[in-house]
Amino acid sequence: MRLRFFDLTPPTPAELIPPGMSAPKTGGNDAFLEFLEGTVKPEVERRVAVDRTRQTLFGHSLGGLFALHVLFSRPDAFQTYIAADPSIWWNGRSILNEMQQFLRDPSSGEGSRLLIETSGKRAQRPGADAATIAKIETLRSGPNGHDVHDASRQVGSCLATASSPTKATAA
Repeated sequence: MRLRFFDLTPPTPAELIPPGMSAPKTGGNDAFLEFLEGTVKPEVERRVAVDRTRQTLFGHSLGGLFALHVLFSRPDAFQTYIAADPSIWWNGRSILNEMQQFLRDPSSGEGSRLLIETSGKRAQRPGADAATIAKIETLRSGPNGHDVHDASRQVGSCLATASSPTKATAA
């Protein structure tokens, strides 16, 4: 569990780690991407036929944050990116800076597709008691009180209306 923080996040100063969380090791997202590109993909291609023009990266939560990072830093790594409930709030929303840099290059992400999925108010599921609803609403707000689903919609909207040729959809 703790390794996922290292593999999926940028370097994060201690003051930006959510309150109550023991400081996990962070900052391995680029090394993890290199592992995927340099080791995992070639090994999969060695074992099975792969269409390199139809590859998708899916991630949820911190994995969704990682998917956005890959799109913004190496848009040619995959053709489709799916970020489910991405943790945009992580590291003071530094992923938004990556997005702005990505949008500065009009050819970035040409032909790439992005789906940002937000699950909405999961507390409305049948059988959720008051304590569960309160916990989910706290998590949903992120550690700094930001609505994580609104942030995801803002990223999707920004990418969809930008001059970048990436096709973005927020669901």
